[in-house]
Amino acid sequence: MGNVSQTYDEKEVEDEGHKFIVFFLNDDEDQSVHVEEVKEIDFFEVIQHLNFGGSVFITHRRNSKRNISSGASC
Repeated sequence: MGNVSQTYDEKEVEDEGHKFIVFFLNDDEDQSVHVEEVKEIDFFEVIQHLNFGGSVFITHRRNSKRNISSGASC
């Protein structure tokens, strides 16, 4: 299987209101999670959370206008 590369035009992404979703997972008794939706990632906050023993998961919110295909044939 060949490598798949996804590229995007940064200006186009900015115009669409691209946002990141940051999940801060805590290593506490309740395994609580704090979720933030941001335009820019605060890496100082991410590193600080990791240093305190937590975990971080970062993803992005896709614009609902995009037509996303799974690539599977029916």
